[in-house]
Amino acid sequence: MTPKGRPLEGRYNETKCSFSKAYTGSNSLGNEIDNLLNHLMKRKDFLREITATGGSILLYVHLPGARHRGFMLSDEQLLKLVEIGAKFGFEVFPDWHTKDDAYIT
Repeated sequence: MTPKGRPLEGRYNETKCSFSKAYTGSNSLGNEIDNLLNHLMKRKDFLREITATGGSILLYVHLPGARHRGFMLSDEQLLKLVEIGAKFGFEVFPDWHTKDDAYIT
């Protein structure tokens, strides 16, 4: 699918699509993840089609190591990840100094 929503014809061996959102302290990281998962749940059938045909979906959180930050996923968040067929990962960057608390990609 193109950025304007036009479907592409055929199948491709490799396709990558990436989005990211900077998170700042105005909302909790858990709420930001909730917002994204709720958005993705509306497209659950499409996302499951991706995984059913050999594709993968990964929700990644990038954390700056210059800040001490912890979080836990709720049972509901974990269930939503399973329902859309997504994996979850996070990376900590020790030398990353930023005004943002995290990036969700």
